[in-house]
Amino acid sequence: MFQPTVLSPTPDPAFVCDLKRIDPELRVIWGYERYLKNCWAIEHHMEPDRYFECYASLLESKESRFIDQPIFDTAQPLYAYVMNEETLELELTQMGYKQVGTRKFDLAPEWEWIQFVQEKDGSFRPLDSRTIMDIKRTYAWHRNQPLSRIRFEQEQEREAKEKALQAKRVEEGMSAIPEIKRMFGKTLFGSAPTKVMEGTDLG
Repeated sequence: MFQPTVLSPTPDPAFVCDLKRIDPELRVIWGYERYLKNCWAIEHHMEPDRYFECYASLLESKESRFIDQPIFDTAQPLYAYVMNEETLELELTQMGYKQVGTRKFDLAPEWEWIQFVQEKDGSFRPLDSRTIMDIKRTYAWHRNQPLSRIRFEQEQEREAKEKALQAKRVEEGMSAIPEIKRMFGKTLFGSAPTKVMEGTDLG
């Protein structure tokens, strides 16, 4: 592998044990190997039916599921002189990054991504009890109670529609108030005159 062993840490056995208690089909890996991210990644082993459903087109095509993927080092940018169309001068412009290796990339992995273990700002986060709680919430919402989640989403959608209809009825009702007042003589069609032209008889 391109990723040096020294940069591929081994997860804490206690964390792995807690993870397996949630679901024996979960695992934690160092994210660089698969995702080129220097953080931990939680994955779930796919059931056969789901695996085929996700990769049916690739599996039925009989093509190889592994492809050669170039690896670029973002710390080694490549530059070239490019003509500036406005000034007609050559300018040094970044054109990409140096390729430092190639790896075999699996187009149909048997493990699906669940989440990265990182802080909200993307910074590194160790494997701890917070991660276990996050995964438990994920399972409670997306896996253990799919029907409850669907019902909740449907209820939220219904409430949003009702609020929109209510707001529309209120708006229509408010716009009709001036006309109703006029019909019942509550509002004059104009204000009383304060000035009259000379020679006008108000009698």
